[in-house]
Amino acid sequence: MITLPVLLLLIKIVNIQKFTIQIKIHEGLRREVYMDTTGNRTVGIGFNLERRDAPIRLQAVGANYHEVVTGGYVLTKDQIVLLLEMDIKDAEKAAIDLVSNYDELDDVRQRVVVDMIFNLGVRGFSNFLNTRKYIVRGEFGKAADNMMRSKWARQVKGRAKILSNMMRTGDDIYELN
Repeated sequence: MITLPVLLLLIKIVNIQKFTIQIKIHEGLRREVYMDTTGNRTVGIGFNLERRDAPIRLQAVGANYHEVVTGGYVLTKDQIVLLLEMDIKDAEKAAIDLVSNYDELDDVRQRVVVDMIFNLGVRGFSNFLNTRKYIVRGEFGKAADNMMRSKWARQVKGRAKILSNMMRTGDDIYELN
């Protein structure tokens, strides 16, 4: 018998196609290493090379960590897409764990939560206690206000404004509907 948590992990709740377009807009796509807004070496579509599992993830897509980091190897588009898919899967699992009503949210608000986890990491998003509380209560305006009062919003500026507006209204700013 499949339990509810296992069933939720088997179901892709967030619209992957829409989210992929959204995250490419926010992160961009670079085949070579660059520094992100917080000074982390990054590649692909926001893949943080400083994270603990980066060597294993790169190996899983057929790339050597040291060669990528030193610029001796440029990722292919297929490798970038595979890394992105793994990260989306991880971010959505975290969303299900951190936002108790995640599966009940509309697609737009699900994408906001997953986008924030993708950008902040699980630990970073887990610190948004009040934002998460407001989302669970359906108080999306308060969640959006709280998002904008954060250090994260000051770092990512336009992205935070877009995501907070999407959280507040439930409207797809990118018209990906």
